Amino acid sequence: MGHARGKTDDGPFGGETPRECCEREGREETGVTVTAGRLLVVQWLPIGRNGAHAHNPFACHLFVFAATIRPDALDQIQVPEDELLGWEWWDPAVAPVTPGVMDATNSRLLAAAVQVSSGAAPAPAYLEERPRPNHALNEGS
Repeated sequence: MGHARGKTDDGPFGGETPRECCEREGREETGVTVTAGRLLVVQWLPIGRNGAHAHNPFACHLFVFAATIRPDALDQIQVPEDELLGWEWWDPAVAPVTPGVMDATNSRLLAAAVQVSSGAAPAPAYLEERPRPNHALNEGS
């Protein structure tokens, strides 16, 4: 299991689509070509704190695509030192329960993506998060 998460570039002509963002972020974070497939999950996140570290100054949508890397490119993966600590493959059932691997938002996204990928849920799954009541919407980072 791999994962890349980033923001779309706003470029001069309307910027990139979520699918293009997935492919660019995947390429930037692995050094190899990533091909985005079908949309698996869309999640809406509100303004404010989401997870232990994330603070969203704006509400946003997260898009999770099924993505592939050519098998012959797997041994060419190189992560940028200034962006990621490293990479490895994880069993989707193990990653969410291993301390320090995933935050709660990513755990929910992964669980939904696995359900859709297996055919147990229709695609795309749609998730919404609400700010926790004890966190102000305009809370600083």
